[in-house]
Amino acid sequence: TDGGSQITAGGRLAAFETTLVRTKRDTNVVVLFMDAPTSAAGDPRDAITLIVSHGNALDAAMFVPFGRRLRDTLGVNIVLYDYSGYGVSTGKPSARGVYADLEAVVDWCVDRKNFQPARIVLYGQSIGSAPTCRYAAKAGEAHDAYALLDASRMPDANVGERMRAWGRDERGVEHLPRA
Repeated sequence: TDGGSQITAGGRLAAFETTLVRTKRDTNVVVLFMDAPTSAAGDPRDAITLIVSHGNALDAAMFVPFGRRLRDTLGVNIVLYDYSGYGVSTGKPSARGVYADLEAVVDWCVDRKNFQPARIVLYGQSIGSAPTCRYAAKAGEAHDAYALLDASRMPDANVGERMRAWGRDERGVEHLPRA
């Protein structure tokens, strides 16, 4: 409502790289990315990347102050995004939409930013815990390398393909090349 607030908010947003990411449901979601502090890692690809799935009554821009604090406190890369139909992301909000949105953001981090999947951490707040938990159930490994949930039985899953590309089978069992 006043110029000072707008300047402060603009400065916070300026610290983030902003892009649109296309989902498999044919929507564009806004992604805000901020590198880890240089003291945490020489190359942002070496730092942990925290993908934040926000609550229902928020959008990614409202999470920026919290994201900056997490980045500075933990020394991590921060990825904030809006669900389809939130903020300026296209489409309409839906359960399937939020699942596709997070999957597209993770793919963007791996394919475009070249972050190692093992260094990506998902964080969901309120409604954001739904896509976070679903993605983790599909793609994450259980403690002490227990088998990954068979993602091939999950609808809309490309997790099996990604796991094979990472040197693991659909169950998450690692297959290292023999020396």
